[in-house]
Amino acid sequence: MSRNKTILIIGASIALLFIVFAALTEYRDVPAHEWKERYSYKDEQPQGLFIFKELVTRYYEDIPSTLNGYPEDTVNQNSLYIQFVPDYLAEEVADTLISIAAKGNDVLIIADYFNDIIADTVSTFFDDVFLRDSLLEFNFTDSNIALDTPFIYQFHDRKFIPNIPTDFVLMGGLNWEEDKKHIRVASNDSLALFTEFPFGEGRIFYHVKKDLFYNYSYRQDFMFDYTQRVLSHFDPKHVYLLSPIQLYGSNNSPKRTPLDYIMSQPALKIAYYLMVLGALIYVFLGGKRKQKIIPVVQKNKNTSLEYVDTVSQLFYQQDQPEKLARHMKNIFYYKMQKKFYISQDHPDYINVLSKKSKIPVITLQYIMDRFQNAEQPNSFRGDQLVSLNRKLETIYKEMDDV
Repeated sequence: MSRNKTILIIGASIALLFIVFAALTEYRDVPAHEWKERYSYKDEQPQGLFIFKELVTRYYEDIPSTLNGYPEDTVNQNSLYIQFVPDYLAEEVADTLISIAAKGNDVLIIADYFNDIIADTVSTFFDDVFLRDSLLEFNFTDSNIALDTPFIYQFHDRKFIPNIPTDFVLMGGLNWEEDKKHIRVASNDSLALFTEFPFGEGRIFYHVKKDLFYNYSYRQDFMFDYTQRVLSHFDPKHVYLLSPIQLYGSNNSPKRTPLDYIMSQPALKIAYYLMVLGALIYVFLGGKRKQKIIPVVQKNKNTSLEYVDTVSQLFYQQDQPEKLARHMKNIFYYKMQKKFYISQDHPDYINVLSKKSKIPVITLQYIMDRFQNAEQPNSFRGDQLVSLNRKLETIYKEMDDV
C-alpha cells in the first residue's frame, strides 16, 4: 500500500470518527424521573413500589414485617406474603407460594395475568380478557367496604396526560355464576380485578393490573383508599414483602449489566461506539491473517438427541411457546388416533374420546382451549405451556399404565 493511500485512509477514518461523534452527541434536559420497571420497594421513580411499601408497613405498623425476602417453604402460620410478579410466575415459585398458603397463611400475588398453575391448584377457570380503554371502573363486591360510586382509574402517558387508551388484562370467568363467589373487586359486574381462593388452611389472593400499585398511580388520590381497603382483607401476625427479583431465575436476572450503564450515559455511549468503530477499522486494515486457517476435521457423532434439545431450547429462548404447543397438539392427536382409533375430524371428538379413554370431558376441553389459544398470535404464554404439558404428561402416563 502506497504512502499517499495510507494517509488518505487515515484521514477518512478521522473524518468518519468526527461525523459519528457529532451524530451521537445529544443535548437535552435530563428529566427528573425515569420510566423503568425495577420492581424495587425502595425505588421512588414512577414505576417503583416505594409508596406501596410505605402504605403496607404503616397499615400494619404494630405488626413485624420483612422486606425483600425470597419465597421459601415455611412452618409459619397466620402470616401475609405479598409477591409482585415481574413477567410471569415461574413454576417453582408458584409451587412454593401454594405450599405457604396451604400451611395456614395468606398469599397475595400481584401480576399482569392470572396464572394457569394457580388456576389448576384452586380448581377455577378464570381466563385472561384483553381490553383497551382510557378508563378502568371497579368496586369491591363486599357491601361493607364498597363505595357508593365505583373507583374510576384514568390511564395516562409518561407526561401524566390523562385518558390515554391503554391495553390491559382482567380476569373473565368461563363459569361466571360459579366463580363469582371468589371475586373481591369487580369491573363492570362481569370481570374480576381481585380474587380470593381458600386453599388448605390458608388463602390465595390474586390481583391483576399490577401497575395500579406503582408510585405514579397514587397521583390519583383514591388509590390510597383503595390500597387500604385491599389490605383490610388480611389480619396477619407477620408481613413478608417478597422480592420480585427472585422470579426471574438465574437465566433472566433483571440486574443491570455494565453495558446497560454504559448505554445510559451519553459520554460513555459515544466512547463505546468509537471503540467499536476503531476495532472495525483495525480488522479491515491491519488484522488480516498472512496464512489461511487450517481446518480441523471433527469426528462424526450421533447428534439426534442434541438436535431435539437444541430445537426445544430454541423455542424457549425465542419466547415462542405457541410453536411448541402446536407440535404438542400434533403429537396428542396422533397418540389418540393410534390408541383409540378416533380421528381429530370426528364431529363429537371430545365426548367420544372421553368415553373411550376415561379422560374427563373438562380436562379434554381445557386441552382443546389451550390448543386453540396457541393458534392465536400473542395469546399463549409460558406458564400456560407448563400447565398444558402437565396435563398431557398425566394423560400419556395413564395410557401407558393401561
